[in-house]
Amino acid sequence: MTEDESFLAEIIAAPDDDGPRLVYADWLEERGDPRAEFIRMQCEEARLGECKRRTDLRRRAKLFLQRYGRDWTAELGATGPEFRDPEYHRGFVESATISIRYFLKSVAGVMSRTPLRRVVLTSGDKLLPKLTQAKHLQQIEELHFADSGFPEQDLADFFQSPYLANLRGFRLYGTYSIGSVLASGLASASLPKLASLDLGPIQTVDSSWVTTLLTAQWLSSVEVLCLRNLSDAAVRAIAASPRLGKLKDWDLAGSGQPLSAETGRTLAASPLTQRLEHLKMEFCGMEVGGLQAMAAAHWPRLQTLNFNFAELGPAGVEALAAGNWPALKVLNLASSAMESRGLNALLRRPWLKSLERLSLRDNRLTKQDILNLIASPNWSHKTHINLDGNGLRQSGAEEILEKLGRIGGPLPAEIRRVTMWRP
Repeated sequence: MTEDESFLAEIIAAPDDDGPRLVYADWLEERGDPRAEFIRMQCEEARLGECKRRTDLRRRAKLFLQRYGRDWTAELGATGPEFRDPEYHRGFVESATISIRYFLKSVAGVMSRTPLRRVVLTSGDKLLPKLTQAKHLQQIEELHFADSGFPEQDLADFFQSPYLANLRGFRLYGTYSIGSVLASGLASASLPKLASLDLGPIQTVDSSWVTTLLTAQWLSSVEVLCLRNLSDAAVRAIAASPRLGKLKDWDLAGSGQPLSAETGRTLAASPLTQRLEHLKMEFCGMEVGGLQAMAAAHWPRLQTLNFNFAELGPAGVEALAAGNWPALKVLNLASSAMESRGLNALLRRPWLKSLERLSLRDNRLTKQDILNLIASPNWSHKTHINLDGNGLRQSGAEEILEKLGRIGGPLPAEIRRVTMWRP
């Protein structure tokens, strides 16, 4: 083993530790290799929160990649259409889009030179059975399948692979019809570290498979769950499940059919209300009685509530506004058909002032509605607000912009989108 290979082996063996990376950077610097500075700047960037220093580091790292990135990636033996979109993190390629064929034949060489941990696998449905026995899956922490052609039985068999113990995130791209076969395969899998499961936009009317999935022991470690287009009964089963003790982020976007008031009451009574930080219900309306029950529940940690394209109507928005949302930072109500009545209900609520982001786009709000928003004591002028698509004429937009000019202070760029009127 060469000295270079020895350094890389230490980095791959401890992928979360900056130490071996920085030691390698020192070694590279002694040889005049510009990658030394790149490794250091990306390691520093990863440690920082959002600030000017981080922005400057990110910009400089991008320049390095533009100049040297193609050569650095080529050194991995990773070229051609079967290895795409490499992403550098803390100085090394940790993520890429790869064909299953390439993963089976060539990924060993790549993984000997970089801590590849996140992979999007494309094409090759006939090769999926062989992938089940690929030992290099042991190094993968996040795995995404970007192919909707996998047979359900092959997917179910894949989850019996003995090499998935380090998998922390799994996602299906494409549209799948999921039934009891795949649900049984998932439920019986050994996925002790799985923290995120996204099964994509499921094509199914019958959601009885959810009951099978909820028997999985590994659900106790899941923090992020995305199961879309579910029936009322399936949503209630998930809300009542005792296995989701760590769930923080739940995406249950629907197909446009509103959930029942009973489902809203089940959500309100669920222990999840105490833990959820993000609840996403795009295209997933709900009867007013259910929204009233949800608003009456206590959600001490909920930071994001997404009802985009849910067509809640004025009464539905009124029901949500009546709640107390102490931790809410992001409220998305695009295309909610709120009308003036719904907006006025929001404007009466003091918690509105704590929002960092608010989407009201495509609600056919009038010039007066938006002037009322600007004048409300419960709206913070620091809130990033999206008012696009509300059909304002030029004269109305100019009046609103003139009112904003009187407020003074920094105005988020998003608010100025109100001037993008439509004739």
